[in-house]
Amino acid sequence: MLRLLADLLRPYRRNVGIILTAMLAQSAMSLAAPWPLKIILDSVVGHTRVPAWMANCLLPLLGGDSKVHIATLAAIIFVAIAAVGSVAFCSELVRADVHHALAGVERGWPAPTDTLCCGTLGSVEFLWEAGGALSRNELQERASRRLLTVIDSARSIGDYRWSNGNSQFNLGLFRGVAGVGYTALRRVDASVPNVAIWE
Repeated sequence: MLRLLADLLRPYRRNVGIILTAMLAQSAMSLAAPWPLKIILDSVVGHTRVPAWMANCLLPLLGGDSKVHIATLAAIIFVAIAAVGSVAFCSELVRADVHHALAGVERGWPAPTDTLCCGTLGSVEFLWEAGGALSRNELQERASRRLLTVIDSARSIGDYRWSNGNSQFNLGLFRGVAGVGYTALRRVDASVPNVAIWE
């Protein structure tokens, strides 16, 4: 049974490794999360001295060992634990999700419509954003080429392929010609925000 499971997971071993690493990091951060509260209860509310290594290494960075300094240190540790835990968990899972979505976009090209919401223009936008998120310039170049393919196709057949209405005078952003202009503008000016993907 384990051999079968290993064979099934072999093509996905990188993604599984990333996810397992992220899960271990998040678990470690979950175990460390109560530690700042212990510092507050023992050393700020109570009268126990902070551990020697903390008093010697960390408290001098804050300028003293008063209760305010100890509470500040506990807050900094709490924020650091939360940040490391969320970055380890979220960044790797997001990267894995982007890879899976990228495979879906590649399988679905070309879409039956030229819409921004769920057609060829949407896949152009996704490729552009995935290229930025994964630091893969070839995805952004592919997005630009696909946009030109959509525009050339509309020029050759006389219209875009809309899901509602059959005229290029369909002015909608998500399902009309405004989406073509918007997608083209984003290729020219990267500061134009992406309305199709929440960041």
